[in-house]
Amino acid sequence: MSIHHKKAPGLTLICLFLSIICLLPGPSWGEKKTVKLGFVADITGPGFLIALSQKNALELGLEEINSSGGLLGRRVELIIRDSQMKPDFGARQTQELILRDKIDFVFGPTSPSVALAVSQVCKEQKKLLCLHSAGNERLINELGHRYVFSVIPNTYMDGQALAAFLAKKGFKKILIIGPDLEYGRSQAGAFKKKITEINPAITIIKELWPRIGEPDYTPYIATILAAKPDMVCSLLWGGDLASFMRQAIPHQFFQKVPFIGLFDYDLLKGLGNEMVSGLYGFDRAPFYALNNPQAKSFIERYKTRTGEYPSSWAILAYDGLMALRKAVEKAKSLETEKVIEALEGLGWDSLRGPLLLRPQDHQASGGLFFGTTFKDPKYSFSIMREMVYLPGNDLWHSLEEVKSSRKTP
Repeated sequence: MSIHHKKAPGLTLICLFLSIICLLPGPSWGEKKTVKLGFVADITGPGFLIALSQKNALELGLEEINSSGGLLGRRVELIIRDSQMKPDFGARQTQELILRDKIDFVFGPTSPSVALAVSQVCKEQKKLLCLHSAGNERLINELGHRYVFSVIPNTYMDGQALAAFLAKKGFKKILIIGPDLEYGRSQAGAFKKKITEINPAITIIKELWPRIGEPDYTPYIATILAAKPDMVCSLLWGGDLASFMRQAIPHQFFQKVPFIGLFDYDLLKGLGNEMVSGLYGFDRAPFYALNNPQAKSFIERYKTRTGEYPSSWAILAYDGLMALRKAVEKAKSLETEKVIEALEGLGWDSLRGPLLLRPQDHQASGGLFFGTTFKDPKYSFSIMREMVYLPGNDLWHSLEEVKSSRKTP
């Protein structure tokens, strides 16, 4: 989420974004049919920076695929549609991509509500959908189906990871603050359940649920300081978290209360020198914590292409594309049903390291990174150090829970 750009980008910028179709250089394609990848992106509104980073990563991945022969010898093009962060509109855009543009595969939006609508269309039309930024657990569990797979840890996994990390730190009184959305409440539910299982002595003393885009966090800051928790577990993200922190700093909030938050690249860069050191943080794929050769190459190529470091959103989108590529090569087919069969149980070398797509629910085993914020002179923004990685296969729902949550096969 953009920290500074709360308003939608200008019409010219949106048109430029949407006008780009990825027809990248490669070998001679002859008469073979082009493979079409549809990307339903949350361009209009606060999701713009996320969508832009995903677009950059997908284009970089397609450039790599096309320059090495495409998918089964066919060129791949990227067709982008703006959901405007509206579920009904996103669903219509998906329908048009499938029925008019004849796309082969769909990559999904960031907004969980839009993703739910897009997922339903893909289920009805039997088109494969890759989720790489919408992490609501209902997308993959209760409302999961054959035609959706996810490479992002879902909200249940987020909550499980936060609980596992904090339970070992000795805190007894924890306060939760998060966005008043299903997304935040889902994370909180998993967190509360797990942390009390690990340590029954831990108490959740209060929960605060500001609306998304809340302009004034002063009352929440006062409430937290009066409650005197041992730890504040923040489920705020992007612009909301940045606003909270900027308003809390003058109150010496972070000197008085231990804090953990989602400190991703966009937030750390946006806060710049305002970012507080010594805070616990988590992220799904921080570029500076990825040390394998494949990740290093991607980071260098991404920075050369865009002038920016890749956010977790970019890395997750690229990982989804590479999982799809390997499944197509394994299936030796572009037929949806055969590609799904290849995806189920697929192992691949992602930018985050080796991952597995669990066949029963199509959830990838990617986990979460935890660390402590500090100002690294190598960068113009803070990062995290003392990194700890909690793998997804220690965090996801049991197969029994997945089976019982599914309303339909």
